[in-house]
Amino acid sequence: PSSRYMFSAHTDTVHREGGSQVVLYDDALQLAYKDDQECLGADNAAGVWLLLQMIEANVPGTYVFHRGEEKGGIGSSAIAEHHAEFLRQFDYAIAFDRRGKTSVITHQSFERCCSTQFATALGAALGMGHQPDDTGTFTDTANYTRHIPECTNVSVGYEDEHTPRELLDVDYLLALRDAVMYAFGEGVALPVARDHTKEETLDFGMYGWARSSRGIVFAPTTEEVAGMSEREVEDMLLAMTLEERVDLVMQLAQDAVCTLYAAGNDPVFPLDDGEDDERYAG
Repeated sequence: PSSRYMFSAHTDTVHREGGSQVVLYDDALQLAYKDDQECLGADNAAGVWLLLQMIEANVPGTYVFHRGEEKGGIGSSAIAEHHAEFLRQFDYAIAFDRRGKTSVITHQSFERCCSTQFATALGAALGMGHQPDDTGTFTDTANYTRHIPECTNVSVGYEDEHTPRELLDVDYLLALRDAVMYAFGEGVALPVARDHTKEETLDFGMYGWARSSRGIVFAPTTEEVAGMSEREVEDMLLAMTLEERVDLVMQLAQDAVCTLYAAGNDPVFPLDDGEDDERYAG
């Protein structure tokens, strides 16, 4: 391709029912939302809209609209498995599928997907305050990390995805469109620093495993869960969002590892960075 950039979004949502929907808009707050107990679907309609705007403006790059991301990246998995040579054309795979307004994702599922140098440079090029963020979970570009050096996911302004509380900051999305068009339309030069032939995972030291993608840990402790009945656990899980369930699993995993550590058993991965040992023993 004339550009070494791949831009991506995904076309599926987590609606229970198909068809058209009524979207509400708060003009004062410039927020899109719904009130029918269904998700808004800005995950990832916001990214799809952004890519269509970029195409209309003739921003150079290859545009991929993935299917089945919400079911585990079905479309991107197939591309990675059957069309690896196609992927090797690119230095960058940039998805627009991240919640919030500040993230350039450097890790997905605890594994590095792009270099900090690239993420920092991309944030600077956009000029909107985006920063490297290592708390990513998954989007389609995670399936390309063995073939493309710099794979990331950029915030598109939605919050509380997959829930009836989902909303979209329209003002932010419009500003992001302008920033992306300016940066990539002018042929911004970004570094290629990650060695995609080597795997690099997060250092789980200092309770890193327990961080949620929102930067806080809400989850109950192992003792609290152990004291619940099966029905209480089921009710708790049903009331949680998918992300909250991930937080719970990470919290329970951390508790188990810290218990092993305190008992004198070394974990099979680097838990401790050499400081504050008493936090684990306590």
